[in-house]
Amino acid sequence: MSFVFLIVCRATPEREIDKVVGELLAQAKENIGGDFEDDALACVVSRRHQRFGDESTDNHGQTTRQVITDIILNLEATKVAKDLVREFIVLLNASPVIHHIVKFEDPLLQEELAYRASEIFALEMKLRRVLSFIYLHAYQGKDPYDLLRDETVSPMGSPKLNQMQSATENQFFHLTFGNYAALNQRREIRFNDLLEILRDADTYEKFYEEFSRVPIAHEDDSELLAGLRNLMDAIEKMRNCVAHNRRPSTRLTANYNNALPQLHEMLDNCLSRWDFPLDLEEMPWDRAAREAVERVLEDALWDHEAKTIRLNDYGARETATSLDELQEILEQVASQAYYANVPYEDGEPVFQCDEYGVVESVLSDDEERLTEFFEGNGTDEFS
Repeated sequence: MSFVFLIVCRATPEREIDKVVGELLAQAKENIGGDFEDDALACVVSRRHQRFGDESTDNHGQTTRQVITDIILNLEATKVAKDLVREFIVLLNASPVIHHIVKFEDPLLQEELAYRASEIFALEMKLRRVLSFIYLHAYQGKDPYDLLRDETVSPMGSPKLNQMQSATENQFFHLTFGNYAALNQRREIRFNDLLEILRDADTYEKFYEEFSRVPIAHEDDSELLAGLRNLMDAIEKMRNCVAHNRRPSTRLTANYNNALPQLHEMLDNCLSRWDFPLDLEEMPWDRAAREAVERVLEDALWDHEAKTIRLNDYGARETATSLDELQEILEQVASQAYYANVPYEDGEPVFQCDEYGVVESVLSDDEERLTEFFEGNGTDEFS
């Protein structure tokens, strides 16, 4: 890993900056308790650029000159790297020789900000999804690309319809985090808006209701929008650090880590209100296959002495002496029933039967019983 610092100092021929920096790095190693010979602390300091300023002589006759130079610190990516760099910076700042220091390259910071960027990406996409659900519901039948028509906030850059369509985006992709916190604030009603409200309202109650409404009136939806105001500031400050490659302070990070899970919880709770049931209705042909297997098993004769199961498959008796044979016979039963009910197109079934899955599902509750029953007959588990 390479860390690049720019420093400003006043150097003398007897005390060049390389020597100063070398001594500070050695002190930093010692302060963190590292072994100078430890490979984990092996590092190299070098310089790439340097620019000299004016010379000056003090009252003691000592001549110095200003030097602006970069210091490159190369070290192994180890657990102690972060501590070593932190201590090195403390010593650089405390040195009477060095008057100014700025860090420009920091792979540890880059790694941290990349992680934060992925967190914020996931959060903002979830937020945009929830807001789209809310506003599309509130403005049913109206332009889905003008969801912020009544808001005080407006999208940055005034994106055009074709721009959003081609990018599969909407106006929420063009808001800042500060804009999110200001949602559901009705913009000032203009004269033309007032005329339209008067024209559409046939009673005073309807006029007043439309005149005084907020953009999102649904109680649960408006409650979520209000909740954003207390949490988005901490997210925005971390996002600004990510966007501008700045190190977040300890306090900023703590506030962000507190707000992030709260926002996710709010959004997840909101999405859960619109959960789509995953247990879709069973198709008639799937149901026919399952019920056929169940009927055959209900009529089966279990011979505990011979450890066989006799099945009545539409009048024909078949005997299973193992789980493999039972599975095979029941798959045939499922297949016959399925293809007798599935729709066909040009002589071919529109859907294909998962015979194994049907039988496995029906037998799953009796797996242990069947395993014990057929034990010793060549199989001891489902095939």
